Amino acid sequence: LEGWQRRQGILALRAAEGTEEAEKRADRLEAMLGGGAAGPREGSPDPGPAPLAWPAEAALARYRLAAGEKERGLRHLDRAYGELRALAGSLPFRLLDVFWGAPDRGWVRDQYFALSTSREEWHRRLAALERIYEIVSEINRRRELKPLLELLVDRALELSGAGRGFVVCRQDGNVFVEVARHAGGGEMENPDRQLSYSVIRQAMERREPVLLEDASGDERFRREESVQRLHLGSILCLPFCLGEEALGALYLDQGGRPGGLLGADDLLPLQLLAEQAAVALNNARMNEELARSREQERERADHLAGRLDHTDFELRRARRELAR
Repeated sequence: LEGWQRRQGILALRAAEGTEEAEKRADRLEAMLGGGAAGPREGSPDPGPAPLAWPAEAALARYRLAAGEKERGLRHLDRAYGELRALAGSLPFRLLDVFWGAPDRGWVRDQYFALSTSREEWHRRLAALERIYEIVSEINRRRELKPLLELLVDRALELSGAGRGFVVCRQDGNVFVEVARHAGGGEMENPDRQLSYSVIRQAMERREPVLLEDASGDERFRREESVQRLHLGSILCLPFCLGEEALGALYLDQGGRPGGLLGADDLLPLQLLAEQAAVALNNARMNEELARSREQERERADHLAGRLDHTDFELRRARRELAR
């Protein structure tokens, strides 16, 4: 019922655009969303958007911005984009172009970045995406699994500013550390005991990133033996997903460095890297399996050739014996 009422409110607002009635209908639609005409009272928390309220928030953002009420328009735009970003975060990366390609959703995203993002932030994000493109090109040139994963960890450490990085792989139901490195290069001793498998399991089972600002204080993980023993702070774990299967995960933590890792808004570059890594990891495994298969075929061929040579030798010797 609430969704239907909001839809009717949007249609009524659009129908009244350019008339004196538009302001009343905008106020009425805002009241449906729970913010009232002036939004939340000073000092009270912003309630945020009602579930699936982004179309109404977007319609109000259009109206308020067109009317020159930038502050109120930005509040509605921020709520609409926040809900859409949460929805987009639950989708596979390959569907994001379709999701944001819808005119209304695309308008919200474009206006949000145009009005809410500083020029410096645009440059920072653009530089990060350009660096991701360079890293993906590097990864795609690697064919052997171990060098590929070492490159992936080194570049993830570079992007994140983390102190340590791991690649954990799953094969035949077993989870194991394939690569473990410190920032600046160099492997570590006993890597299997240097990370939290609880965090890894959650990321791989749910097939979604796990970002912890303080693992030791997080209700879900603070009682885990590894978190207590290693005094783990900020952790970021991104699964390598291919279809419905999680092939492994990229795990980053502070490694004794002060400060936190990344915020939720900074995950996109590393998510792009993890998705590309899943494809590269699968291709590298297939290449290794193909190479093993070719080696086995070569060994079988050599064995058969040896048996044929021996058989030929025995035949020639038998003919000589018969000829005597």
